[in-house]
Amino acid sequence: MRHLLRASAALALLGGVGCGGSLPARSNVARAEAPSTIGRIVVYRNGVAYFERTAHVPGDTLTLPVPADRVDDLLKSLDVVDAHTGQSAAVAYPTEPKADAAGMIDMQIELTGNHPHDVRLSYVTGAPAWKPSYRVTIGDHERVALAGWAIVDNTSGEDWRNVRLGVGASSALSFRFDLRSVRPVDRETLEPDGLFAQAPPVVTGQPVAPAAAGAPPPPAPATKAHAGAAPMPATPAALLPPSDASSDPIGTSHFESAEAMTVPHGTSAMVSILQTQAEGEVVYLYDPESPRGSAQLAFKSLRLRNPTDSQLEAGPVTVFGEGRLIGEGLSEPIPPKQLAFVPFALDRQVAVDRSETEHDEVAGIAGAQRGVFTTRVQHVRRTTLVVHNRLPERTVVYVRHTVAPGYHASKAPTDPEHAAGADLYRVEVDGFGKQEVVLEEAAPVTRVIDVRTAEGMQLVRAFLATSRDDGLKGRVDHVAALEDAVADVDQRTSALRAAIGEKTRHAEELRAQVASLASMKGVHGGAALAATLQAKEKQLRAEIARATADVAALDEKRLLASIELREGADELAVEGTAPAPPAPSAPASGLARGE
Repeated sequence: MRHLLRASAALALLGGVGCGGSLPARSNVARAEAPSTIGRIVVYRNGVAYFERTAHVPGDTLTLPVPADRVDDLLKSLDVVDAHTGQSAAVAYPTEPKADAAGMIDMQIELTGNHPHDVRLSYVTGAPAWKPSYRVTIGDHERVALAGWAIVDNTSGEDWRNVRLGVGASSALSFRFDLRSVRPVDRETLEPDGLFAQAPPVVTGQPVAPAAAGAPPPPAPATKAHAGAAPMPATPAALLPPSDASSDPIGTSHFESAEAMTVPHGTSAMVSILQTQAEGEVVYLYDPESPRGSAQLAFKSLRLRNPTDSQLEAGPVTVFGEGRLIGEGLSEPIPPKQLAFVPFALDRQVAVDRSETEHDEVAGIAGAQRGVFTTRVQHVRRTTLVVHNRLPERTVVYVRHTVAPGYHASKAPTDPEHAAGADLYRVEVDGFGKQEVVLEEAAPVTRVIDVRTAEGMQLVRAFLATSRDDGLKGRVDHVAALEDAVADVDQRTSALRAAIGEKTRHAEELRAQVASLASMKGVHGGAALAATLQAKEKQLRAEIARATADVAALDEKRLLASIELREGADELAVEGTAPAPPAPSAPASGLARGE
């Protein structure tokens, strides 16, 4: 494929394939006395096409008129070989080229040996990217018929007649590079009385030996280009290594038509690139994460495995089943032999209730001083899904879940499948039934916990319930019992204070009623009622006094319990417990395309 790319660059230049439109017909062939014929074209997704040509040259020179803006592509990729000897040919062209009225520059290819000559030429030049289109027909036993087509546009300015037409994936890098500009280089001038043949020293980071007597001092390294020198171009971005490693093949994803084709200039062609059986089935996909997904409903989807050794480029997928159209979807790139999920219909037959919670779990104790524990905590994010199946038959639903950065999957219903950076969990739901799915992911953090708080004590005791450190567990249980005692005193005191307040308000109401009766002279039965109210008030005052004494006693008891609790907590000093089992590494996660 590297040879194809080199050759395609040259051929495309000769073929005059351009990104911005057609070119004059003469840009596609050599001079009339030595016409060339296209034998093969491979169009890529990265804006270039590879051309192979043959030419019969009566003399020793093949003249190629090349568009001025395609000279750099030609110099970068042209490969001219004598068909009989296999020898490469030399190429000559004007150093300061001036294009003719048609914008063309003549490139001279010098041939050696006996003539006439038969030569093969190959090159790469700019071309419109091809577009993929797929058809999937659902079969039985988790098998589907997969057909792929490539839509190729001929904007080269010439007809493609009886050519082998192929398409390549977009993983091959491509860029523009200036090869025809003259680049003067600024050089230092040595004095004639210096030592002959002595070059300026090279700075390598090691001390430089002093020059011989009479020799000029070493020149300082140049810090800027000479005023008349052409600046060196910056390194193209395409030449730099990618920021993250990719598993995509480089220049090997290639499909080619089985028979020669003819595509006139200004027309497009559909090239059959794939006709095969593949692993595939119709399932439901619950995807609350994608922009076109849904947090409430699952999509009817195609679960498809790429059966080829080449990447299937992103494109529309038309799905047929039972002799009719059942939906359309859009796939992302599917690497060789990998799975992809392509949603194609939304029938509202599978609905999902979703809830999310977060909590902390102590995974280990690094140490404790005076009741303050330094702990290794797992911060757990839990997602609970209840999947409802409104269909009468048992249904397979895949749940997409992407593990957040810094977290690892700690709980899931099944082992996941991986696609496009997400985890996909298979769930089977009975007809007219429902299924609960719990997904948990955890992230390790360090947290300081005070066991004198209810939340802190709860976390530490939950961890020690499964710990083998019985001594520490016993001491923490003792402190917990003291905390419970203090909490019980607080609860009883609070209840007594509330009762005292209520009885005090009632006693004040009785006193007011007695005073009101005393002001009403001559009221029949008033004296007897006043006496009854006074007796009730007296009883309430007595109960208030007893309750107040009980509160005072409880306050004393709480003071003693608090002191004992503080002393017990201060004695909780440990070096640390055995670490919790190491957390599993975060699984590769994703979807809608293959991984």
